[in-house]
Amino acid sequence: MRTCEPIDEVSAPESAAATSANFAVPERQAMGRHLAWLLLLLPLLLQHFGDSDGTQTLEQTPLQFTHFQYNVTVHENSAAKTYVGHPVKMGIYISNPLWELRYKIVSGDNENLFKAEEYILGDFCFLRIRTKGGNTAILNREVKDHYTLIVKAVEKNTNAEARTKVRVQVLDTNDLRPLFSPTSYSVSLLENTAIRTSIARVSATDADIGTNGEFYYSFKDRTDMFAIHPTSGTVVLTGRLDYAEAKLYEMEILAVDRGMKLYGSSGVSSMAKLTVHVEQANECAPVITAVTLSPSELDKDPTYAVVTVDDCDQGVNGEIASLSIVAEPIKRQQAAHFELEVTTSDKRASTRVLVKVLSANSNPPEFTQTTYKASFNENVPIGTTVLSVSAVDPDEGENGYVTYSIANLNHVPFVINHFTGAVSTSENLDYELMPRVYTLRIRASDWGLPYRREVEVLATLTLNNLNDNTPLFEKINCEGTIPRDLGVGEQITTVSAIDADELQLVRYQIEAGNELDLFSLNPNSGVLSLKQSLSDVLDAKVSFHSLRITATDGENFATPLYINITVAASRKPVNLQCEETGVAKMLAEKLLQANKLHRQAEVEDIFFDSHSVNAHTPQFRNTLSTGIEINENHPVGSSIILINATDLDTGFNGKLVYAISGGNEDSCFIIDMETGMLKVLSPLDRETRDEYTLNITVSDLGIPQKAAWRLLDVTVLDANDNPPEFLQESYFVEVNEDKEENSEIIQVEATDKDLGPNGHVTYSILTDTDKFSIDSMTGVVRVVNSLDREAQHIHYLKIEARDQATEEPQLLSTVLLKISLEDVNDNPPRFIPPNYRVKVREDLPEGAIIMWLEAYDPDLGQSSQVRYSLMDHGEGNFDVDKLSGAVRILQQLDFEKKQVYNLTVRAKDKGKPVSLSSTCYVEVEVIDVNENLHPPVFSSFVEKGVVKEDVPIGSSVMTVCAHDEDTGRDGEIRYSIRDGSGVGVFKIDEETATGLAFLKHAFHSIMHAAETCTVGETSVRGWSSIIGTERFNTAVLSRSPIANLDPSPGFTPGFLGTSVTGAVSSCSRPCGPPFLASGRRLSVALSACFRRVIETSDQLDRESTSHYWLTVYATDQGVVPLASFIEIYIGVEDVNDNAPQTSEPVYYPEVMENSPKDVSVVQIEAFDPDSSSNDRLTYKVTSGNPQGFFSIHPKT
Repeated sequence: MRTCEPIDEVSAPESAAATSANFAVPERQAMGRHLAWLLLLLPLLLQHFGDSDGTQTLEQTPLQFTHFQYNVTVHENSAAKTYVGHPVKMGIYISNPLWELRYKIVSGDNENLFKAEEYILGDFCFLRIRTKGGNTAILNREVKDHYTLIVKAVEKNTNAEARTKVRVQVLDTNDLRPLFSPTSYSVSLLENTAIRTSIARVSATDADIGTNGEFYYSFKDRTDMFAIHPTSGTVVLTGRLDYAEAKLYEMEILAVDRGMKLYGSSGVSSMAKLTVHVEQANECAPVITAVTLSPSELDKDPTYAVVTVDDCDQGVNGEIASLSIVAEPIKRQQAAHFELEVTTSDKRASTRVLVKVLSANSNPPEFTQTTYKASFNENVPIGTTVLSVSAVDPDEGENGYVTYSIANLNHVPFVINHFTGAVSTSENLDYELMPRVYTLRIRASDWGLPYRREVEVLATLTLNNLNDNTPLFEKINCEGTIPRDLGVGEQITTVSAIDADELQLVRYQIEAGNELDLFSLNPNSGVLSLKQSLSDVLDAKVSFHSLRITATDGENFATPLYINITVAASRKPVNLQCEETGVAKMLAEKLLQANKLHRQAEVEDIFFDSHSVNAHTPQFRNTLSTGIEINENHPVGSSIILINATDLDTGFNGKLVYAISGGNEDSCFIIDMETGMLKVLSPLDRETRDEYTLNITVSDLGIPQKAAWRLLDVTVLDANDNPPEFLQESYFVEVNEDKEENSEIIQVEATDKDLGPNGHVTYSILTDTDKFSIDSMTGVVRVVNSLDREAQHIHYLKIEARDQATEEPQLLSTVLLKISLEDVNDNPPRFIPPNYRVKVREDLPEGAIIMWLEAYDPDLGQSSQVRYSLMDHGEGNFDVDKLSGAVRILQQLDFEKKQVYNLTVRAKDKGKPVSLSSTCYVEVEVIDVNENLHPPVFSSFVEKGVVKEDVPIGSSVMTVCAHDEDTGRDGEIRYSIRDGSGVGVFKIDEETATGLAFLKHAFHSIMHAAETCTVGETSVRGWSSIIGTERFNTAVLSRSPIANLDPSPGFTPGFLGTSVTGAVSSCSRPCGPPFLASGRRLSVALSACFRRVIETSDQLDRESTSHYWLTVYATDQGVVPLASFIEIYIGVEDVNDNAPQTSEPVYYPEVMENSPKDVSVVQIEAFDPDSSSNDRLTYKVTSGNPQGFFSIHPKT
């Protein structure tokens, strides 16, 4: 605690008051200086001394974690009190030394697995999370792989709080083994299954993740017949199966964790069973041989052939199940297609002929009804459909395409749609003026060739009458006189209107002019009479009446008729004069015309289908010859003679078709079906047949059909038309590829049926070759150059035989000569590629195939069968399958021991009498597997060091030490300072190191932390209790080193490779009896680390910075490096390197003369930045006081 004497607050004011009366001005000056002094001193006093009473108070600085969230890790199945790993410093900086912090997990730990602890060092309170002990549940990643904890920090005195989130990631450990699903597999293979065929695939899964979840497949017992891919589980056949040798293979397949290599254990595995059943292969097809016989006609049960069937397979596959005699019928591909196989009589040529049967126009159209009837109203619009007819034709194509037409001879007011059969009006139809019934002859025609087939049907159309005419008066504009004394009821006149319609009677009525009701009009007869006496009318003076009369048929009204009547006084008779309209005459003329039309329509068209009766038989013309001659080389397709016939019928009944109905068995002739022209269809051959008698038949197409026939004799004249013919259809010969040059290999021969030069044959090779030649006269073929079967194993030579005709074109024929070269073992196997390079992981299981060798020998038979062997077995680590070329691992590889293997492989054929071989080089590069499983471990997560502030740069402050259980590079550790306030102020010396030995394992021992035992000549110091076979892990980070090491040059930190084993001779413990009794056996393995020195790299000044934080990382040198860190707190110790400093450089006190002794003049205030010097400051006057007038208190 920093303390100092308080300022005398009483004496100074009193002194000032005593002198204020006499020294007013100096006093004001002194007060100004005191005020300036206080202002300068106040910050220092507040900073250094705190409150005036020498105590400190709790500042109200808020609590705050260094991060709002921390990510930490812990392995599943960790032991109790295992602290989580964290990449950053967790906790709170203590800004007030009076703070008392406590940490607590407030949420996220429902299973009560974790505990929060605090650890205070310097100005930082560390947050530490660990697993709980006792009956707490064990962490299991497969159940839950992370936890999110909320941690609360509470300051005890002020109850201030802060919270942070801690995400705990549960890391996987290899605690689960691979599991097969299913656990048994069974496959069946034919014995001729090819090598390298994938035959099965097994499958296993491991619930662990990362490297822990990786595993390898392997066979429990080694086999050369099969191999399994270590990662995919695919099983491959590597040997030749033989049903006779083995019918069943049973193998056990392991799925082994990669921990065997990575963790130095035997690995956790599971097993599946694979059963392979070998089946006999059916390799040979039955071979049928037949010997033909010619039985006698007298044989009751004739035998025509003896058939033998052989099969080279053994067992059931070699037994003949059945033998059937089959005939190949004509294949009918479709209803209208036939496929024929045509073969020449000499069997030298064959072809397939596709016959397409074309549809003939053999069917006429047929209406769906025998008659059609319809009715329609008059005055319908032009184009109105009044009837639809339909006909069908079963023929195909255009022969069955039907169109329609109206076949009436007289004009009819109708048209028909040629394609749909819809009948519609073409004129306006009037019932009164036109025929009321129409009879249509509708014709349906197909589009067949050469003639159309047609049929007709009658359709009756009836016209319906409509009320479409207005009544017309016969007389209009009537004028006249009537006597006044005309009697009542007497007739004046009769009106008459005519209606052309015949539907309703005309009725009459007076529309106007009869307001006095003097007149009466009979509505039916049209008689106009007087209704009242003209003399009795009130208005007798009225002498003129105009009547407007109309007529109606019920719907239509006639134009009104006006009758103007003048009443006369004299007794003259009724006298009316009217204009004639001529309606009656006009209507009579129209009715007369319509009557004529009716009579015309009643006369039915006389129709006779001249196409429907086939009355005449076809007749050949009398000029037709009975015999002709033709040269045998007459061109194919050329005309020979025209056959003429006639038929008096018309249409199809008179349409003639020609055919050859006999005598044309070899199809040498053809006759044009329509024209009757006889032609040559195929080449004639007089040597085969020199005369034909053809039956020419001509038929019409009527129903029923009629025909006639005539015989025609054809004589074939000889010509030079025979080419040379080889004795064989083709030639084949086998020749060794080392056949000597100019040696004869075969002779070909051809004959010609012609005579003289036409039958003389010469030979030549048409194929371009420099290997063979032929004698033009004898046909002998010779070898003229060296042969090589591997370059070309078969040679095809086209050989020509040509006659020597002079007057006609020479004829020739060719034959194919196939020369097969027999193999000689003249080629060694060749590797593809010539050399190999392969990369292999060091932890692959034994028996795994790392590559396939491929060597090719172009020779045949045994000369091409390659066997592989290793000339150098790679220190016994590899082997090659002699048949398949599979290179297997025999022993576990180790990258740390050897990284590259150079193998020499030989491929050797089985040729006789001498076998040939070649070699290739295989470079196997071993790939390092990351075995860096353990990070460096510090003995504590935080350490404290001190250093004086005046040490020179490069001075040693403290040492840090981490050790790594890995070996080799994985155990080499490098240190670095990566964070903290002391970065740049301190450094780590990587050159200087001292060693420490740690227990790596403890077996069957119980030792106390302070217990020291002697085992043999070795002293072993214990720490916290270790029981059983507990491994070194983060749960016992408090262990202390047991020995110091002096590292020799080249020594690698890490596992020492040594152990201390023996009986305990003595044990001692500072307090209490020893835990480990003498005579017990103790066995320990040692691991080591080298301490690294932390040095200063800059000047220190405690007054500027009193302490530093460093984050020191220890990183190993693995391929995938692992690291851990330690927090270092370095306190800077004070040294007396600062002189005291007064508050004022110069003081100006004043004192009254004659002042008594011990009057206070001034108080000197001084301050020393060094922490240890403030309490030891002393004051004295060193000069300027020769008379001794003044003295200073040494303490105040």
